[in-house]
Amino acid sequence: MLRGRNPVIAPNRMIVQSWRAKPWKKSHPDSILILLFHKAGRSGQFELIHVGMPDYDYLPIKTGWTKYYWTP
Repeated sequence: MLRGRNPVIAPNRMIVQSWRAKPWKKSHPDSILILLFHKAGRSGQFELIHVGMPDYDYLPIKTGWTKYYWTP
């Protein structure tokens, strides 16, 4: 289970999310996810930056991005 918020939403440019997984230690700060949107000719591209997750959760989160979002 995840919980978080969107402290910044700049339409057509950027979304910043602050979120955490329920099992993380309360002392661990939220991770930060930044989505940057760019025009690319007649289409677009986006850039994803995700930092601040606990070391022990890095690989599961990385695998989850691929499994649930990037793989058709």
